[in-house]
Amino acid sequence: MPILSHLGVMVTKIGDRSSFLTVPAVNGDNSGKYTCTASNSAGTYNHSTMLNVNVAPQIMPFAFGDDPSNYGDSTAVQCMVIKGDAPLDIQWYLNNETITNGKFGISIIKMSTKLSSLSIDSINDRHRGNFSCLVSNKAGRTFHMAELKVNEVPPQILPFSFGDEPANSGDSAGVTCIVTKGDSPINISWEFNDEYLNSGDALNVIVNRISAKSSSLTIDNVNGEHRGVYKCLAMNGAGRAEYSAVFDVNGFLFCYFSSDFYPNTPPTVLPNIHPFSFDGEANSGDSIQLTCHVSKGDLPLVIKWTHNGKPIYSHSGILANKIGDRISLLTISSVEAQHSGIFTCVASNVAGKVNFSAELFVNGL
Repeated sequence: MPILSHLGVMVTKIGDRSSFLTVPAVNGDNSGKYTCTASNSAGTYNHSTMLNVNVAPQIMPFAFGDDPSNYGDSTAVQCMVIKGDAPLDIQWYLNNETITNGKFGISIIKMSTKLSSLSIDSINDRHRGNFSCLVSNKAGRTFHMAELKVNEVPPQILPFSFGDEPANSGDSAGVTCIVTKGDSPINISWEFNDEYLNSGDALNVIVNRISAKSSSLTIDNVNGEHRGVYKCLAMNGAGRAEYSAVFDVNGFLFCYFSSDFYPNTPPTVLPNIHPFSFDGEANSGDSIQLTCHVSKGDLPLVIKWTHNGKPIYSHSGILANKIGDRISLLTISSVEAQHSGIFTCVASNVAGKVNFSAELFVNGL
């Protein structure tokens, strides 16, 4: 076939006896047999040569779809090379991490020299992100990426109980709150009779975070004050769950006590918190301590802290430690922007509840 200019091939005649063929930018369409033919009145002569062009790969686009998948769903995509010379190397990546058959519960099968399939039988949080198919050969490399969206799952708590029989004074008791479902990170906290429960407070109840999805509550020496409702709360970005268990103690009843019925009994004293404040503005990286001293009020006292109205968790970089019966020490070892706001100390006893607040300003906000 005659050479056409649209193929990107240039033919230039120089003088009477020379002709140059030039391919400025070689591509797959330029591969084939090229023949030069020279003729005059005496006859015709020709010479041929082959041009072999390596073709870089091209991938047919693929996608997981527009709608997010749910936990337990299945899905699959195929990486099909529609152009490109063999041999071809096909690799899969998840969030820039190489994945092979069986990793993270992902099945990868090479269907042919130009086709690789990826499938997931049961989707979970580990599969959320960008899946990339990378194809390479001697001529070059290319990739295609598709995002797998996975709906966040709210927490679910495995039911627990203290048992069917009431405990006796001096016994030990405990329960474990296990979150069976839910995306991480998960905050797990406890309440006693609708009051936030700090480990080691006046009730001497110990709360331990066992793992990312479980927390234990232990009472080493049971007494009547421990009788009530214990609630486990689990929260993540998708929602919250709670589960409660009643703890009963032999020989004790819930009673409403009032000095009106017992005129010779001294009235109970409401807690009084000694005023406190932060010493000026803080800089990022500073260390801060704040003391909540309950100077008055009948024992036992429950002292807890909140930050901007929410319970304080240790993973936020804030620690609250009770010292004796009347003091709680709040410590921020390294101040960050997230620590700005209002810190409130809440003290409660049988007479009632009081609180006192101070605002922390962090420079640079």
